[in-house]
Amino acid sequence: MTSHFQPDRFQPSLFDPDHGHARYPDAPGHNFRDTSIAAAEHMKPKAAAIRLRVLAEIQIRGSTGATCDELEQAFGMSHQTVSARLRELNLSGHVLDSEQRRKTRSGRNAIVWVAREGQR
Repeated sequence: MTSHFQPDRFQPSLFDPDHGHARYPDAPGHNFRDTSIAAAEHMKPKAAAIRLRVLAEIQIRGSTGATCDELEQAFGMSHQTVSARLRELNLSGHVLDSEQRRKTRSGRNAIVWVAREGQR
């Protein structure tokens, strides 16, 4: 399936690989601890591509949206990786909390994320 996402040419480089100049949420964030900084540096080259995959999957699902847990399962990725990309997409306005909730594998309620109107 193809993504319906067509980035605005004036949109900041949220989906472009970081070349050392991007700041959160355009690049992976950290909490100023050595392990967090190392994890953010490790993720820099991959974050944009993962962000785009997450957004495309949410767009494909339309108003059904997706929870973080569902995306983790779909991509075989860790919670930390998917939740961080969702946070970046949310802060940049690409995805929104639909106000729907679905159960995770552990039985807890989770936010159902949808693409912002005009990006579906």
